[in-house]
Amino acid sequence: NATLAVAGHGGIKDSLQSLSKDLGMENNVVFTGTLSKPVLAKLYHASELCATASTSEVQSITMLEAMASGLPVVGVNARGLGEHINIQNGLLAEPDDPEDLARKILLLLQKDSLRKKLGVSAALFAQNFTAERIATNWEQIYEKVIKNYTKRR
Repeated sequence: NATLAVAGHGGIKDSLQSLSKDLGMENNVVFTGTLSKPVLAKLYHASELCATASTSEVQSITMLEAMASGLPVVGVNARGLGEHINIQNGLLAEPDDPEDLARKILLLLQKDSLRKKLGVSAALFAQNFTAERIATNWEQIYEKVIKNYTKRR
């Protein structure tokens, strides 16, 4: 009963489209291509969760945008994703284990209360990355550096 929306572009798009057709799932997989910010926001708000199998994300903007939209995230426990996804806002799968990723996605699709709880926490977590919050954090860092520098002089 689920539809998978694959947003963005990449070198394996054609092979993924062929795979979805070979598996008889072409009616359940939508390849949107690159979306404008307003259209992407609509996609987030129409979604139940956001998932990524990437093992190279340092800090996934897509993941943070999804969280800010109130979506729980299922990601791979690799690089920066493991630092941002936790038991309060999503689920982590083992790298190079597509079955584990699928189990985590299915769990959230089947457990409405868990999905909604994680989504609320995800939206709160994403607030740590607003421009205002980051600017305040940098100001505090600069103030400490200046204070320590002037003490040493």
